[in-house]
Amino acid sequence: MSTDNTTGTTQDVNTLSRCHRCGKKYRGRGEWNVEMRRGVPQWILCPDCQSPEENAEAAINEAMLHYGRDSFGRCLAMPKGISL
Repeated sequence: MSTDNTTGTTQDVNTLSRCHRCGKKYRGRGEWNVEMRRGVPQWILCPDCQSPEENAEAAINEAMLHYGRDSFGRCLAMPKGISL
């Protein structure tokens, strides 16, 4: 178990290494999706378990957003074409 200091939530390390729905192990290949809550990864989904809607949402996000991290390690998304 690990604790996220920014949200106080406790996560099992396996949550981010196995599909949330079927338990398949992530091996660094394929189009896996990450479910985020408040900038913190919650779980991953393998390609076989993603609904067409989830797959489309991920494709749209990838095309429209740049991803990065803030000083607390949380994931941030900014629209492409905007610079600060």
